[in-house]
Amino acid sequence: MRVAVDVRELEGRPTGVGRVIQGLLGAWPVDELALISQRRIGLPPELVARGRIEQVVVEKAASLPGALWEHLVLPGVVRDTNSDALLAPNYSMPIGARIPTAVCMHDCAPFALRDEFSAREGFRRRWNARHAARNASFLFMGTDFAATEAVRYLGCAPDACLVAPWGLTSGFAEVPPGAVEDVKQQYGVDANTILFVGSGFGRRDLPSLVRRVERVAAERPSATLAVAGRGHDRAAHSPFVTPLGFVPEIRLAALFSAAGLVVYPSAYEGFGLPVLEALASGTRVIATDATALSEVFAGRATLVPHENDDAWVAAINAELGRPAEAETVTWAHAQSWTPTAAAVRQRLLEAVEGNS
Repeated sequence: MRVAVDVRELEGRPTGVGRVIQGLLGAWPVDELALISQRRIGLPPELVARGRIEQVVVEKAASLPGALWEHLVLPGVVRDTNSDALLAPNYSMPIGARIPTAVCMHDCAPFALRDEFSAREGFRRRWNARHAARNASFLFMGTDFAATEAVRYLGCAPDACLVAPWGLTSGFAEVPPGAVEDVKQQYGVDANTILFVGSGFGRRDLPSLVRRVERVAAERPSATLAVAGRGHDRAAHSPFVTPLGFVPEIRLAALFSAAGLVVYPSAYEGFGLPVLEALASGTRVIATDATALSEVFAGRATLVPHENDDAWVAAINAELGRPAEAETVTWAHAQSWTPTAAAVRQRLLEAVEGNS
């Protein structure tokens, strides 16, 4: 089977969707892969090692918005690769796709959290998700929660959703010697640092987190909050906050290891990769007791009600500086992309064989 893959999320500064692509493709068995992007990407080592990969860089109409490029340009590019199937890892698929297509529906935030998106952006995302649900061979996601959301908001039949839990990408399995000390010096992170990693979506409620850390710091002046990721301008105004900006993936495992605690106060998640990555790095995590975070991390992270300030302050005081338990770290390291990639690939192969 020859599989075309839209890998535009690996361009520039990849975030969570990019790590899902890396994990899937690094574990993908046997097939030839045509990796399609608008700009040349540096392939992760695990992809180079697996071989049988063709990079297809299409700069044509690069000035088009991504959604228009996907629908107007990508279908022709896919046809030119003579692929048997298409892997669309980012909530949507091109209108003109004529081969079996698997779409990753990470969550249904544009439906569940409409206020988080502008009217135009929300409409675009919801239209694309509905189109994918109607036309894809199947949707796949990392949790039962995300599948339930797809059934609820997109009208999917449950058997049209493949739940295949996310794994740990190779960069988080082992922190290189000396990397933690380098990160401590570069970013000013230490055992008194409370770390948040992620984009500044409203669902993650960084203003409330800042308020909670300020309460902790009133009694523990050495405690600070470091915020890594995009869109955190509002959080930067507190004297207890250190904005780190975008942190390259190659530095993230060491950053998680260097911190005294990782917090993930998100009210809505389809999986929660930063929680898994932090636990694998040996650092305790406090996360919201809601949505997929409850499903995946109950008994492994400390889960706290989203809006309960007192509970968050108490949990931070109790957990800051304590290492993750050994069995939790072992569990995190055991979360592999291999069964996930195998399950998605098998379902896609069945769609190809049924289409022939």
